[in-house]
Amino acid sequence: MAQEIQEMDTEEQHPHHGTKRTISDTSESLRISDTSESLRISDTPEKTHRPTKKQKRGVITKPRPIAELKQVPYFPTTIPLADEKEFLAKVENYFPPHRGTCMVFGKLRNIPRDQVVMGITEYSYSGQMVQTTPWTPVMLRIKKYVEQKWAEISDQPVNFDYGLINGYNPEDSVGAHQDNEPSINQTQPIGSVTFIAPGGTPRPFDLWGTSPITRKIDKSAKWRAILRSRDVIFMRPGVQSEFYHEVPKRKSARGRRYNITFRCVK
Repeated sequence: MAQEIQEMDTEEQHPHHGTKRTISDTSESLRISDTSESLRISDTPEKTHRPTKKQKRGVITKPRPIAELKQVPYFPTTIPLADEKEFLAKVENYFPPHRGTCMVFGKLRNIPRDQVVMGITEYSYSGQMVQTTPWTPVMLRIKKYVEQKWAEISDQPVNFDYGLINGYNPEDSVGAHQDNEPSINQTQPIGSVTFIAPGGTPRPFDLWGTSPITRKIDKSAKWRAILRSRDVIFMRPGVQSEFYHEVPKRKSARGRRYNITFRCVK
């Protein structure tokens, strides 16, 4: 390139004095010419990748098996088949004809599930009264079975006061939340049972850890269980302050799913 520059040096006549001067080989035009290719390379914009929605919301890790959490004992397909069959045959008759509403961040919204409570005469959350009804024989048997299951893993027996039954269509879901209503006795466990109608698909049940400082969801700590019909899962005392739980949406979900949450009142 230096040789090429020397060959390009020329003499030009000064317009006023008639003197000649030599264009320096370090002229701006030559420097640009000399580095034009490198400029073309460096001026080429680099390809950028837009962050995904999940990346914008924060770090989300692959969920770990929920069996790793001692705070959440999990028993797959453990409810007796006869009780499952009877429950599924009768559960739709338990629900009121219309879904209710609740207050979410100051706005009245439709509840995305069917609900009924058994065992107590009055139940409400987020300003919404939920219909209550007496225990049925099959619900009492399921309740007793769950209580016995808890006794097998705990030194302290439990006698649940009521059961909240939720019915979900395939498009329904439950956002991340904590069962921390003032009426719930947080010194006692919460027992959860899943039933799925014939032809339905299992659904993931996710637990998120919380930041010890803010107590908000820690997106780097996540556990998951794929809940099938007749599964039982417990949340020990303290879980509601340390974790959030949810049943996320799934486009592939099929069939009706039911969940019974057994709790104790204060």
